[in-house]
Amino acid sequence: MLAALSRSPLGLRSARSVARRASVTPTTAVRALASLAERALVQERVERLVEGEVADLAVWRVNWRSPEWRKVATAVGAVVLPEGQARPRRQRSVPSRFAHLFWNEDTSQLDVERDGVTIAERILGSSDAEAISWAAAAVPPACLRRVKDLRNVAPEVAALADALAGSR
Repeated sequence: MLAALSRSPLGLRSARSVARRASVTPTTAVRALASLAERALVQERVERLVEGEVADLAVWRVNWRSPEWRKVATAVGAVVLPEGQARPRRQRSVPSRFAHLFWNEDTSQLDVERDGVTIAERILGSSDAEAISWAAAAVPPACLRRVKDLRNVAPEVAALADALAGSR
């Protein structure tokens, strides 16, 4: 559980999503998170998130400043997550939480395969770290590479697109 959360620096929104990442049942995740919270290893905080609209949602995160974390960090870092759960599933559409980046587009009509270059250009040009992370995993490398050849793309965005494409 702690290994799955430690590899999600932006946190996970629910015990169910923690369970999915750790390959355990939601019931097990709830119990483990409660135990980890008692030891101050994790925290559940309400944060303001943008998911198509602004909402206050609970997010589970590792308590990086906890003295307990320093004791277990090395062991947690050595944990190997199940292969199927280590990476997010590939999505065909842009998640609603990134709709604010596509203010003039209908995100329900955007397809990652068909519109990958447009999606990558818009996301990589933003400063939204979570969106960039999603695009790095979801947008095909060929689409990422094509971003660097577009007109009016800043050199740093072109370099980021090239680096992300080369990392897969």
